[in-house]
Amino acid sequence: MYKRFYLLVFTLGILSGCDPLSETYLWETTTSTTSATFYSADFKEDQKRPEFALVELDSLQNYGQLLRKMQQLSCDNKFTGIQFTDMDTLYGITGFTECPNDGIISCYLNRNIIKIKNDSLMNFGGDQDKLVHINTLEKELQKIIATTFRLQFDKNFINPALIHLFIEDKYPITLTKEVLKEIITQFEKINSEMGADYFTYSILFDGISYMDIPPPTPPVLSNTLEELNVVE
Repeated sequence: MYKRFYLLVFTLGILSGCDPLSETYLWETTTSTTSATFYSADFKEDQKRPEFALVELDSLQNYGQLLRKMQQLSCDNKFTGIQFTDMDTLYGITGFTECPNDGIISCYLNRNIIKIKNDSLMNFGGDQDKLVHINTLEKELQKIIATTFRLQFDKNFINPALIHLFIEDKYPITLTKEVLKEIITQFEKINSEMGADYFTYSILFDGISYMDIPPPTPPVLSNTLEELNVVE
């Protein structure tokens, strides 16, 4: 069963006014020669689908190029698989972004939100404004797991993670590869130990950094009887 919630985004995209793209995607062909492969569980499942399209990360210069290709695929109702090499290992992971022409505001409920900008993410517990390096992702995921209320209702699974990812174009594609490699490695490690569906995740490739969006201003509460409409 296809579990990831972003299926809704692509389903709604069918109703959008996106102009159809050419059905030939030049970036879908790989010529990589490696001695090992490390694919996420979702990548293995999705690559069997006819609407699956593969993006070769090694052929791109930066995150912005990746995002634009993913947006094109999203408008054409395609699933995006991202493949890249590191040393002698071939990695595969899935991700999604929203078609910029849709004008759809998605709502993601009961998610463990993880925000990543460049090579940093917000820590869980303690000072929420403190940033930590991506190579500490394992520790941050263990903090989430240790918080019992993050379990799915009536199940021994952690609520799925929604990863907001944004990387500035001034950084080369190698940084995107580093971040994605860490995400694949740490989540697959947890799920190999606890069960395939214990802690699922989806990566939302954003056009802006959600770290830089200030939280909404809390409403001003008044204690006056007149404004509270209390009659003595």
